[in-house]
Amino acid sequence: MPGADRPIYLGAISYIMSRPEWRTSPSTFAPLAQRQPLSAKSVSSASLCSAASGFSMQKSVQHNIKVLFTRTLFDTLAYVVEKMGVRSAPPGLVTFGGKVIAYAFFYCAGVAEMLISLWGLRPELVRRVPLAFGIGRCTDLRPVADDIVSEFPETLHPLGFTSMASLMRKLRQPVKTPIGNPVEWDGPWMNRWCGREAGLLHVFFREYHLLMFEYLPPGATRAAQLCAPGYVPVLAQMLSLIDNTIHRSANPETSTASTTFEDIMNATATLPLAARNTAPARTMAENKLIVLLQEVLFDSTLPQSFRECVGTAFSALLKDAVQRISMFDGDACFQLCELMEEVMPILSEAESQGLGKYIDWTFWLEVAQTMLGSVNNMTELRVLAFVYTIWPMLVADEDRKRIVCLDWLLSASMWDRFFCHWCPIVRAYYMRLICWRLGRYDGDASEVDV
Repeated sequence: MPGADRPIYLGAISYIMSRPEWRTSPSTFAPLAQRQPLSAKSVSSASLCSAASGFSMQKSVQHNIKVLFTRTLFDTLAYVVEKMGVRSAPPGLVTFGGKVIAYAFFYCAGVAEMLISLWGLRPELVRRVPLAFGIGRCTDLRPVADDIVSEFPETLHPLGFTSMASLMRKLRQPVKTPIGNPVEWDGPWMNRWCGREAGLLHVFFREYHLLMFEYLPPGATRAAQLCAPGYVPVLAQMLSLIDNTIHRSANPETSTASTTFEDIMNATATLPLAARNTAPARTMAENKLIVLLQEVLFDSTLPQSFRECVGTAFSALLKDAVQRISMFDGDACFQLCELMEEVMPILSEAESQGLGKYIDWTFWLEVAQTMLGSVNNMTELRVLAFVYTIWPMLVADEDRKRIVCLDWLLSASMWDRFFCHWCPIVRAYYMRLICWRLGRYDGDASEVDV
């Protein structure tokens, strides 16, 4: 098949896979909004025999549809796992693969447990997820979980979250290989599934959330959403990707932690030659988590509750990851500023559109002030540049503007330290911030400016 035609066929298969006929009521796969209440179900008035016969026929048809759907889905999953093991996969194939894996995660018995086990989640990583949403380690969510988990397909019921202890026991149990076509679960495709190569896992995140919201009751609280089967492990894997983004291994020759002022001044004489046959490093704007966040928040075709859920989850996980950064880790602080320069405009724009509240400015101001206390000139440079970049969002609120300008940047301690800083570049960055941001007049002065 010509390469240009493959995305069309994959899109058609994906559309067939997501058709509602596979999951019509009274199937247990039916979305919550499509299920008929008990009072709406038709009852034959002819005789008990005819009613029983009609019910038996309907049940047999639903069973056959479910078996056909799950078997075909598992066969497609085997194809996807094989194709995701190649070194270079077209974007259309990766998108198709992420959607197939999400559907198999929900509807194929044993697949969800196998896929989660392949991530190799550390216990301390999983424990951080409920804490990020204000759920204590000893909190028992069983009264909430019983009603939530029962609405999901029966293939996912074992993964419902009731307490941290029960979830950890479940994750420690040996996983049985799902019955079906042989799949090379631990093959070359693991790089994509674990997020070491961009694309597949992030498509799965989006499709998983879409399917999850089909089984959540309207107005479900954050605690109820955490009880959704498989949701806590999925968030734990997302948290691990955020951690890896912030703490990604840097080249020792270009590490910001070991860079000195003399290195900056002599940079033109010591720039290393680029190695041949090496792929260019991805910028932070190309990070798939950021791309996913932007696509979800600004996709008007998606339900608002779904968009708010993804934005709130990402913000909570990001705050948890930041709290575990050492202020003396120059590389991590540098990467954090890079990440937040891309994330802040997205979250701020979403807030302006009424999609929720995501930015805790008090927390992020405290983070910036803490990083400035590291006495690392490269960290100081990056924080000052970060404040300069996000300035319009930072001072949009008058009360916050007063705190930033008067209580922080123009305080005696900040002025004495940075206006007379020993490093000329840090000193110049601070003066530039004061001159072109704090002291700039655009004809819209407020009471704080006066």
